Amino acid sequence: MAKMVLTDAYVLINSVNLSAWVKQVTLDLPADAVDVTTMGATQKVNLPGLKDFSCQITFLQDFAAGGPDATLAPLAAATGTGALFPIEIRPTSAARSVTNPAYTNAAVFIDDYAPVSGGSVGAEATATV
Repeated sequence: MAKMVLTDAYVLINSVNLSAWVKQVTLDLPADAVDVTTMGATQKVNLPGLKDFSCQITFLQDFAAGGPDATLAPLAAATGTGALFPIEIRPTSAARSVTNPAYTNAAVFIDDYAPVSGGSVGAEATATV
């Protein structure tokens, strides 16, 4: 069985590669369980319903052009307008393949952006989205 240490995750947000600033990434792809149990059943019956796509990413913050804040702040500000953008996450920066799948969604929005977090004296400046 192959094992992997995550050291080179690829994160592309709105066509901007932010991988160099990624400290942590979590991708969650749950599906709703829809109860379709009918009379006479002795056990619940569930079918997969709508799928979800959510992620949480912690970046080492950088306020320069091309960095996390320059990319994320305008996207977070546009959330109330219905503006959506694409995202792609891969285990490594290598090309897409069977062993390096790309998880993509073309219509995501930012529901929470903390441009300054982890704010302890002497600690790294991070941003969580």
